[in-house]
Amino acid sequence: MKGITDKQMEMVALYMSQMSDQQLDDVTAIHKRSRQALNRRAIKLAQVGDTVTFTSGSKGNPVITGKIIKKANKNLTVKEINGFGRTYRVPAGMVEFTS
Repeated sequence: MKGITDKQMEMVALYMSQMSDQQLDDVTAIHKRSRQALNRRAIKLAQVGDTVTFTSGSKGNPVITGKIIKKANKNLTVKEINGFGRTYRVPAGMVEFTS
C-alpha cells in the first residue's frame, strides 16, 4: 500500500501544530472516515481461508498468524495456526494478508 514520505509526515505535523481546535476536529473527522474506508476495503478483500497476521493486544504483543474462518461486517474471526489454535475476533483493518 502506498503511503507518504517521512518528509511529508513532518510537514503534516507542522501544519497540525498550527491548527485551531475546530480545524483539528475536522482533521479527526477526516481520519475517522479514512479509517472506516480502509476497514471496508479490507473486509471486501478478505476471504475465508486466507492466511493473515496481526499483532495481539495481550502481554508481549506477539504477532499471530492464522486463517480467516468467518467474515462479519467489521471484524474477521481468525483461527491461530501455530500455538494453541485459539480464535480471535480482529478488526479487518488490523490484519495483514500473507501468501
